[in-house]
Amino acid sequence: CQPLIVVPAYRAGGWCDGLNEVWEKHPDADLFICGSDDMIPKDDNWLPPLLGFLERGLYPAPKMENYDPERGYWEYPGTWEPDPQDGTPSKMSTFCVLKKEWLGHVFPLPTGLHYYGDDEIANRLRKAGISCVACPSSVIVHNMDQRGRGAGLGSEEARMMVDRETYRSLR
Repeated sequence: CQPLIVVPAYRAGGWCDGLNEVWEKHPDADLFICGSDDMIPKDDNWLPPLLGFLERGLYPAPKMENYDPERGYWEYPGTWEPDPQDGTPSKMSTFCVLKKEWLGHVFPLPTGLHYYGDDEIANRLRKAGISCVACPSSVIVHNMDQRGRGAGLGSEEARMMVDRETYRSLR
């Protein structure tokens, strides 16, 4: 729905290392979308609702539809509140869309962090006075590709355990 430049990252480490790599190449991006290769918009109307919140200085959390071969289908509607509407307060976004003015508050991210990177982004924005809100009218499909799921640590469970400790050490 909008012209976007997709920039792949190849830096070893975790999701945050890849985001740092792209940010270093494009520190003046007007819009910085922190996705992954197994996340795709559900339809052509995914970006306009997010842009509306960004224009108001709010950090939007789109609805994430997850297709996990082990857990089956589950969704994160932008917050854990039941049946949220657009604008419902949220703690974090699982598909981070950032304004240029916010990049200095977010980057660089901790190296080696894969999971919990989205939590760290939300914490940094909250510390800068930027509130997160659910935006379930924007839907992203997360196919949860199993290839590389443990991000170099063998299993997703092992990676989550290491990253949870790294994330906690940042507090």
